[in-house]
Amino acid sequence: MRYTLHSRVRLLKWFTVLLLYCVEANNVPLCFEQESVDITDGTVDSDGTVEYHGVRYSSSQYFQDGNIRRGCICLVRQCIHVCEVHNITRVEMTELYANVSDASGKNSHKINLAADNRFHLILGEPHCEGDWSLLEQVHVNITSVSIRLEVST
Repeated sequence: MRYTLHSRVRLLKWFTVLLLYCVEANNVPLCFEQESVDITDGTVDSDGTVEYHGVRYSSSQYFQDGNIRRGCICLVRQCIHVCEVHNITRVEMTELYANVSDASGKNSHKINLAADNRFHLILGEPHCEGDWSLLEQVHVNITSVSIRLEVST
């Protein structure tokens, strides 16, 4: 009896240690803060899914940052960085048009990226390693497989 009790206590200790590691693993940032949204006030389902402003985040798409729950919006929607936007907020940006074509690239139409819930606009330069350059373009064509820039010369 005594041996069984000690074994159960030891098993309980190991379970507690593993549980603490699991909780700590959820605190690891899955994305940059710029590419995340504060979803602390979202609704949590029984399976751990969080819904916030019509966007659903599975447990592998959000993390805990102190007291703030952050959802990696770019894992759920296509993120588009809008560079060199001065004195304007995400809420104020209501129009950003792009030509969108089908997979063949032949049939295209103009959509408002700011109003389309498939996209999320991030105001500011992306977090990149190394050097990068900004191209001046006339049109941005987005297909289901790529983004094509028509560069003005």
